[in-house]
Amino acid sequence: MNTLKALSGVIARDAMRGSSSLILLQHQQRMNISRRPVHKAKAAKEVVEETSDYPHKVFSGIQPTGALHLGNYLGAVQNWTRLQNAQEDVSFCIVDMHSLTVPQDPVTLRENIFQMAAAMLACGIDPDKSTLFVQSAVKEHAELSWILGCMTTMARLGHLPQYKEKTRAVKEIPLGLFVYPVLQAADIMLYKATHVPVGEDQIQHIQLTQHLARTFNGKYGNTFPICHAVLSDKNAARIRSLRDPSKKMSKSDVDPKAVINLTDDADVIIEKVKKAVTDFCSDVHYNAETRQGVSNLITIHSLLSGKSIQQICDEAKSIDTGKYKMRVAEEIVEHLRPIRNKINQQLLRRNELVYLLEMGAEKARETAAVTLAEVKQKLGMGALANMPTLIERKEEVKVTPQAKKTVVETKKIGDVEVPLVPKQQLRVEKKQQMRVEIQTNVDMDLTAPPKLDAKTIPPASKPAETSLVVTTKDLVPKKPSESEPKIDKQQKEIKL
Repeated sequence: MNTLKALSGVIARDAMRGSSSLILLQHQQRMNISRRPVHKAKAAKEVVEETSDYPHKVFSGIQPTGALHLGNYLGAVQNWTRLQNAQEDVSFCIVDMHSLTVPQDPVTLRENIFQMAAAMLACGIDPDKSTLFVQSAVKEHAELSWILGCMTTMARLGHLPQYKEKTRAVKEIPLGLFVYPVLQAADIMLYKATHVPVGEDQIQHIQLTQHLARTFNGKYGNTFPICHAVLSDKNAARIRSLRDPSKKMSKSDVDPKAVINLTDDADVIIEKVKKAVTDFCSDVHYNAETRQGVSNLITIHSLLSGKSIQQICDEAKSIDTGKYKMRVAEEIVEHLRPIRNKINQQLLRRNELVYLLEMGAEKARETAAVTLAEVKQKLGMGALANMPTLIERKEEVKVTPQAKKTVVETKKIGDVEVPLVPKQQLRVEKKQQMRVEIQTNVDMDLTAPPKLDAKTIPPASKPAETSLVVTTKDLVPKKPSESEPKIDKQQKEIKL
């Protein structure tokens, strides 16, 4: 039974449960790949509607920017051969148009295309079971890319992490680095691929492809399936650099000793493994967090030999890391020797390579031409007698309830209407009081002496010992006596 078809029910079930975890596809222990929808979990009906109307197709591409290395082989090409041998409809593309985002030497680029094609054939890609072609040989890629580019925004492309990472060290950013994710989406959608084997760093671009497919389908009718990412085993997808285990093994690494190419001779491979960075601990055990260098060698050994990580660690208990490096180097040399010989044989038959790539391009053009003709018809492009079908779209009128205006009670203070808000009311009352005081001061006769209310002193049966008399002139303590004149009206007695 078709491997990916058999798992459609599992995907729908997990989507119904709202699961966003990684779905492992295990098919008789040889299908060591993992599949994960990169969009948010949807209802099961919606997942089935997006995928059930289209046959399962696999599409993947690789840039010819350098020799195929061990990380590419373990992380991508081995999974491609497994999908191909599982009788999937698979297409593999050497994306030379993507490589133009950085300056290229013409002679080197042409040689890299042949090198990549020879390496893929040597690793097990069979043109009779799959479609292998060069991207620039199919002009429909560029045409669909322009159409999709008119449906996306600069803001969406500017937020992609790959664009930010690649433009950090570039002073003058070429337009190709900005729009190449749209070309990648066109590569996938042109063949109506439902599954795309990619690395984890390309997940954002798959999400962009899903967004463009949904946008086109919503405007012009159901045309493209919603593709899903197919992720390889985590260990295989994260083969580390031999010189800096914190980074992935990459063709663009400036240190040639950090990468093992499939075309490297045995002596070169042994020398690179000997120079691999490990740590000061001499025993061999796996810990991806604290011992990245040794763990990287154990992972490579496990993937090439087929042994488990625990079994390898048990066998290496009696040796140190220096001797273990030699064991890993021998395993790599023995595994890559037949592949290297096949690559050299393919490069000697250059005309046969050209023929195989042209046959693959012819097969790809047939599918691409049908897809692009359908897209142009729905868009109304070209001078064709058949008019495009109008898509009736029901526009939902959203009625937004008007917010009720809160009625604020007011209070009249003097001639002013004051809202009954505590702080505002206090401020208005204070201003009103200041106005009254100012008006009172204006009406006051400033020439007249101040009038003070004098209190009559009741006759005391016994004279007080001391009293403090406050006058407008001075404050003096006096003893009361009968001979003193009566208190003036402007005097005031304060008894202490």
